Parts: sequence; structure tokens; C-alpha cells
Amino acid sequence: MVRRAASGSDPRGEALRLALLRAIAADPDHSQRSLSRTVGVSLGAVNSALNRLVAAGLVETSGLTPVGGQIRLGYRLTEEGAQARRVLAPAVLMRQKAAHDALGREIEALEREIAQEGTSATTGRPAQRRRTNPADNV
Repeated sequence: MVRRAASGSDPRGEALRLALLRAIAADPDHSQRSLSRTVGVSLGAVNSALNRLVAAGLVETSGLTPVGGQIRLGYRLTEEGAQARRVLAPAVLMRQKAAHDALGREIEALEREIAQEGTSATTGRPAQRRRTNPADNV
């Protein structure tokens, strides 16, 4: 089961699964809403991903808890979930490092283009040339 969850073909899905597994491991009292804020994705994305993690046996619900007049479902990692976290982490890290390197190369290329074209990096407009007074050329 860990292999299936850890080797999914969707890199963004893997990153989200890892982020959720890490957040739940750090604080099992997270609600779906707080997980959404913590990992930076929509509540619907968290709900969908959590349902898949529960179905895969990587996360289990820890019961209903009354919080502030509402009933909240808690989550905790299973042993398989902890193992999946250990398997996913290096794969996600490698992908994110590669993306970081690619972004660095893209930034360098854009900076070279901007410098060659004389475009202002802050405004995106052609750099203003200093106007000269024709009287100064006399």
C-alpha cells in the first residue's frame, strides 16, 4: 500500500500527500481547515486528499471532538502513513530541488534578456534614456 501511495505519477499530488502527512504527524489535532491553511491549498483539495489517504490506510480518523460549538474530526498517521512519509520525502525533495534549479536558470535567462533589451526589471517598460538639452551640445 505504501508503494502505491508513494509512487504516484502526479508530482504535485505527491507533494500534497507529503505535506499533509507531515502536518498531521506534527499536530494530529489539525482540522481540515487548518490543514488547508498550513499546506496552502484549498479546503476541497485537502478533503479529497485526506479521503484518499484514509482509503489507502495511511491516515485514520481519531474520532469526533467538540470544538467551539462544532464537531471536528481528528486525524493521525498509521504505521503505513509514517512509512509512506519516509518514502515520499526524498522523492519530493529531489523533484523540488530540480524545480528550484530550473527556476534559477529561468531567472538568469530572463535577467540576461532584460539586460540585453534595456528593459527595466521593475516596470517591464523600456529603460528611460536620459534626455539631453540640445543647448548642452553647443
